[in-house]
Amino acid sequence: MTTELNNQIIIYKDTNGVLKINDNALVFLALMTAKSDPEHKNTVINLMVNILED
Repeated sequence: MTTELNNQIIIYKDTNGVLKINDNALVFLALMTAKSDPEHKNTVINLMVNILED
């Protein structure tokens, strides 16, 4: 399983079959959460969780 965004693999399975997330994608998600409006932080987190679970 791989998930691509703009032709870059952001989620993939390693050789043991464990799902991994690309380092750049992880940094982006952390920064997006940190910079989000505090009133909308839960919405941003729920959005990211839904994307990652897909």
